[in-house]
Parts: sequence; C-alpha cells; structure tokens
Amino acid sequence: MKATMQRSARRSKQAHGNPDNTSHEDYRQKRNNYAQAIKETKRDHWEEWLENLDGEEVWTASRMMGGGGDAKDGGRTRIPVLEVKDEITKWIKQRASTNEQKSQLFFETFFPKRTEQPRPIPQPNYPPHKWKFQTTTDEQIDQVIQSMKPYKASRSDSAPNSVFTHNREILTPFLGPIYRATDTLKFYPDDWKTTETPILRKPGKPNYAAPEAYRPIVLSNGFA
Repeated sequence: MKATMQRSARRSKQAHGNPDNTSHEDYRQKRNNYAQAIKETKRDHWEEWLENLDGEEVWTASRMMGGGGDAKDGGRTRIPVLEVKDEITKWIKQRASTNEQKSQLFFETFFPKRTEQPRPIPQPNYPPHKWKFQTTTDEQIDQVIQSMKPYKASRSDSAPNSVFTHNREILTPFLGPIYRATDTLKFYPDDWKTTETPILRKPGKPNYAAPEAYRPIVLSNGFA
C-alpha cells in the first residue's frame, strides 16, 4: 500500500500545475487508506497482545498504560525509578528517583567514560583537489529541501521540516544568503550546534527500571 501510495504521489506531483487532474484525488484516497490501514493494524496488534498476556506481562501492560510514579512529576510518569544492578551479584547498587538523578544516570549509560586514551592518527596523505570550492547555491538548497522528510522531528524550539518543504519556493531565495554567509564569513551560529536528546523506551522490554531499556535520539536545529 505504501508503494502504491508513493507512485500515486509522484503522479500527483507531476500534475501539480493542473488542479483538475484526477491524480490528485487518487493520491488523496490512497494516502487516507494507507493511514487508516496503519491505524487499524496497530490497534489489532495491541489487542492481540493484550489477549495473550501471561502473568508477568500483565504487570508490564499495567505499567505501560498507567505510566507509574507520581502524577505531579511529569518526568516520573514516563520513566519509573531506575535501578542499576551489579553484573555478578545482581544486587541493586544504585537507584535514581529524581529527574536530576535519572538524567545523570542516562548520561553515564549512553556516554560511558573513555577507558583508554585514543591512539594517535597518522597524518593522512590527501590527493590533490578535484575541483575548486564554491559556496552553496540556491539550486542546491532547493534540492536538499525536496529530499527532506516533512514530518521528521527537529529540535522543539526550531523550525520543523514541514515549514521548509511546504514553503520551499518562497524560502529558498532568503535561505541562500544565510547559508552562503557561513562560508564567506566563516561563521556557524552557536544555536545551530545545540541539540536536544529525548529518551525513548525500547519496545518490548520486560523491565523499564533498567537504563539499558531506553535509547536516546538527537534532534538538531531545523536550519542546521
């Protein structure tokens, strides 16, 4: 269904200059049918899983639906008290109950300390340049925007991809001077370097009190 919808989307895009073309309505129907199929499949899978729960999974489902923790604390409703167990004895050697403790524990889990110094990298022998460097063109910006996924998440306080994809022709002439300035002025805004790292649950884990049951995703500034 996804492949059929994408083919229909391409035909609709090719006929964008003709609003009366039947390909637009065909794409709309296939897009809606695909979205509805995804919704129904998720619901059916969830119901099938609930109907076949064993004794231990009942409590897992309860934690997934209830969230656990204190309702007054937005962080604890999503992440329970985290526990770190000794690898040999399996005894709990550390607990993290506050948001600050959880953040620190996640940081240590996802970014462990270096155990040894990095080895020196030999000086590479680069071949001669193939072409002369040129600053970014409006055509390149236009091509990049067309390749962006419109609903992929960006940092919460920055422009989402859909702003660029739905306003590409209007924005490109204004974006061009901005990106060319990063080359001509040799300046890259500090805010573009700042990322946001939400913590997501890995699906299907039996115990979400373990830091290893979560994974980070990095969201960057929309302009970056």
